[in-house]
Amino acid sequence: MRGRLTQRLLVGATAALVTGALAVLLVLLLLPRLAQSWADQELRARGLGNLQFHIASIGWHEVRITDVDLPGDAHLHLPQIQIVYGWQGLEPQIQSILIQNPRIEFTADTPLDQAMASLGDNFGAPAAGGGALRLPGLPPVEIRNGEILMKGADGGSLARLGFTGRLDPAGDDRYAVDFVVTGTGSQGQVAGRADGSLDLTGSGSLRVSFADGKLSLPDHDIAADQVAGEAYLSLIAFEPWAATVAVSADQVSLQGLPTSRVKLQVDQDPNRTLVSAEAVGRDGSFRASGKGTLTLDSAMPSADGQVALDADASSPIWQALGLPVPSGGRVTISGPASISLSGPPTGAGTPPIAGVTAHLDVQLDKVVWPGIVESVSGGGPIVITMGPNNLVAVQTPAPLALTTKLDPALLDRLSLPASLRRPFDAPVELSLSAPEGLTAQRDAAGGQTLDGDLMIQLAGAQPASLRLGGTVHTAPNGQGIADFELERIEGQTENWPVAEAGTTLWLDRLDFSGALSGRPDQFAGNLNIAPQLSNIKTTTGTLKNLSFNLKNQIQFADNTLTLSIPEPGTADLGAFTLAAGVESRKAVHFALRPAKDRPLLVARLDPAGTSLDYGIRTGPLTFALRQIAKNETEPIDLRLGASGFYGHWSAAEGAAGEIRVADLVADLPNRGLAIENLDGRLAYGGADEAKLTATAGRLRLGADRKWLPEMAMEGTAQLRRNTVDFALSAHDKSKVIQLAFSGIHDLANGRGAGRIEMTPVRFLPGGLQPRDLVPGLGAKIDEATGTVLVAGALAWKNGALFSNLDMQLKDVSVSTPDMALTRINGAVTLANLQPIATPPGQQIAIGQIDLGVPMKNGLATFAVGPGPTLNIEKASLELAHGQVTVGPTRLNPAAARQQVDLHVQDVDLGELLALAEVDGLTGTGKLQGTIPVMLENGGVVISGARLDAAGPGRLSYSPTAPPGGIDAAGETMAMVLSALGDFRYDQLWLTLDRDRSGDATLLLHVRGKNPNFYDGYPIELNLSLNGKLDQILHNSLEGYSVPDLVRDKLAKPP
Repeated sequence: MRGRLTQRLLVGATAALVTGALAVLLVLLLLPRLAQSWADQELRARGLGNLQFHIASIGWHEVRITDVDLPGDAHLHLPQIQIVYGWQGLEPQIQSILIQNPRIEFTADTPLDQAMASLGDNFGAPAAGGGALRLPGLPPVEIRNGEILMKGADGGSLARLGFTGRLDPAGDDRYAVDFVVTGTGSQGQVAGRADGSLDLTGSGSLRVSFADGKLSLPDHDIAADQVAGEAYLSLIAFEPWAATVAVSADQVSLQGLPTSRVKLQVDQDPNRTLVSAEAVGRDGSFRASGKGTLTLDSAMPSADGQVALDADASSPIWQALGLPVPSGGRVTISGPASISLSGPPTGAGTPPIAGVTAHLDVQLDKVVWPGIVESVSGGGPIVITMGPNNLVAVQTPAPLALTTKLDPALLDRLSLPASLRRPFDAPVELSLSAPEGLTAQRDAAGGQTLDGDLMIQLAGAQPASLRLGGTVHTAPNGQGIADFELERIEGQTENWPVAEAGTTLWLDRLDFSGALSGRPDQFAGNLNIAPQLSNIKTTTGTLKNLSFNLKNQIQFADNTLTLSIPEPGTADLGAFTLAAGVESRKAVHFALRPAKDRPLLVARLDPAGTSLDYGIRTGPLTFALRQIAKNETEPIDLRLGASGFYGHWSAAEGAAGEIRVADLVADLPNRGLAIENLDGRLAYGGADEAKLTATAGRLRLGADRKWLPEMAMEGTAQLRRNTVDFALSAHDKSKVIQLAFSGIHDLANGRGAGRIEMTPVRFLPGGLQPRDLVPGLGAKIDEATGTVLVAGALAWKNGALFSNLDMQLKDVSVSTPDMALTRINGAVTLANLQPIATPPGQQIAIGQIDLGVPMKNGLATFAVGPGPTLNIEKASLELAHGQVTVGPTRLNPAAARQQVDLHVQDVDLGELLALAEVDGLTGTGKLQGTIPVMLENGGVVISGARLDAAGPGRLSYSPTAPPGGIDAAGETMAMVLSALGDFRYDQLWLTLDRDRSGDATLLLHVRGKNPNFYDGYPIELNLSLNGKLDQILHNSLEGYSVPDLVRDKLAKPP
């Protein structure tokens, strides 16, 4: 019985053990599920119903939880949690928690603060039943290989923050935090340590220190190495509500700026965020700083504060700003600035900058740009506005005032005349402004697009301004201008004196406007210029109040600038004076026309020196002039059909070119001189070389233009240094009159000399006559024969003309309605032409002159003086073997009436009676007396002339045939004829009268006796001899010979 009971007990015990074991095994198998079900209920009660997890195993001292997953904006995933615990009675006590490979993920389009807030809200959510999530006690927590992962929209990793560390209980339900962190991503890397204290709600404080970081933001052109710093954070529910961050970085590059050391500090509290930053060039060449307030919790975060920049010439910041690199000086920039972003930060990314506005004060201190500026100092306020896509706008509330000294090398390249350069040899006061604003936009290649307008103004005695409006594209990295389109070019300048190469001018004002587009080495456009010059003075004259307006087309290529005028411009000239003593009487308005065969200006900008080629036409032109000589003025009317100015200039070669004049007409009415249809060409080279060629001109002389026939003229003039050599010639249509005039003129002293020669002019009966050469003489000279030749020297000084001309008369005979001059010979020297004058002692020989009493073999000594007046020093003629003389007498051709007394001596009575041509009338004796010749209104009148016999003589009248009508005369006439058969006179005289028509009355008065008539009874007789006497002596001239003195002078060439 006992054995069976034992057996039953063993079996029962075994069954119980088996059953218990199975029950325990069943409980152990069901415990994780029971625990997970219980945990689910607890977590849902605590507001974490979306937390998913799996309890992999539960042991007596350990539980393992896997696949913990908490969805949200920040996705939390814990692959495994190992909880180690002990027992205190029946109550477990957690001794440690080990979390391996935790991962928090969020996407780049989720704002970072939103992701952190999501995580904090989950762990700090209020429980439905009350209280936050709490654990029984605070066990130490170790986290291994954790990471926070930011993913892109495609799921790829953008950035990773790794962390490994511990949370150790620190009392008051808080943990002491100590982690090692590392961060990597496309934007850089960082490594550091974080420590502090947190409670289970994510509230507390942390200190984060890091070093050896790198940063790269290609979208913003930012890169940095050796990033280090510390951050002190105060957290509530894992969100920072206060923080202080201090960061430093080495080798930082920003927006193409030179590498620098950067310090950044951020102080944040619930009310504001303060930021201060400083960047210092690694070479010490610049320092940039900023300090201000950040506002990050708005739809468009912003920053406001103060910025400053201080850079010297060695700083690469100049190149980064697209400016030429200076060789000396400094720039400082300071002022308030504000920045706004286009949206809040998303993930680790930074949204594009929506705008930057800065009110800055810019100051330059002795900045040197070699080849451009030797020194520039000064500055002023500017407003900079930056927008998206690297767009920068610049405005100037007031002009920037700059004291600038231009580099002499720049002035040398410009080849400015010394007078134009002189104001720029000293510092000048410039101002810069952008009246309508200026924008700049940098492209991906590093170039910039500048758009807007810029005003440059020059202060001082010669103010100037230049305004440019349009678009300019610069090359990358500050390599200059790539291309431009200037739609607006406006400028003006005033009060510029210019003195160069003997020319001085005063530019009162110059206005210009236009547009240009192209590249610096090739561009085109248009430019309108309108200068006003009050005074232009050259060695040849002075111009006053000259202004003109020209529209130019501009082209520049291959270092050559070309200006063309597509349409005529206009010009006005107020007055001018020429060195030759000519000045204008009226203002002139004329047109400026493009040259037919060349542009207005071609400027070749060669390194060896600038050269210019130019060409322009003017006309038609009309000048009202006057010639000034002492206190007298003479009008001159000048008309030009068309003129052209063409030439070349270079600093090395000087000026060379030509001036062309067509259809010139010059009229000098007071001088009786007119020049018509003159075409001229003045070719010049250098400052003192020129040659004038004139052709196809027509010369007319005389007050009524009839002094000489129309004459064609041509000539040349050659300028050599300060002297002009010239040669002119003129001739009439038939070339009967041919003149040649050559000489030299001294420009420096205003004097010169020349020689004029005329081919012999021969007058022939029925052929060439004076009226053919001088039409005005047509009614004054009936006929002339003989030869006239003029030659000799002319001289002038300061507007006065002097001459030493010889006029040769060879066998010249002239008959007029009032007198006859036959066989005139002589050589007369003309000492002056304006007015005509001769030296004293001029002599001419006259074969015969008939002033009512024919005389022959005349010789006159005279001079022509001012007025003009004819001063007869002495004159003598032969009359009937006697002498007729004229004493010193002054005749004025302009007088209406004047008298010449002819003194008669030793005239042979017999010869004189023979002149009467009375058959058989003879006599003896010598006559003497005076013949008064009255020159009256162009005619010759003799009244009361009387010749007396010097003593007794004989008179006989024995005609070969009795005179007709003697029988009718009766006995009285017969007695007279008988008495005159052998009349012995004691007294005899002749009287002569002549009227304007040439009819002369010769009366013979005698007293005496005839021994054979009434025994010598005294008788007084009066005889009348009437008739024309003008041709009496023609036959007696056959034996005439020129006096030796006159003949010798005629033998000498003039």
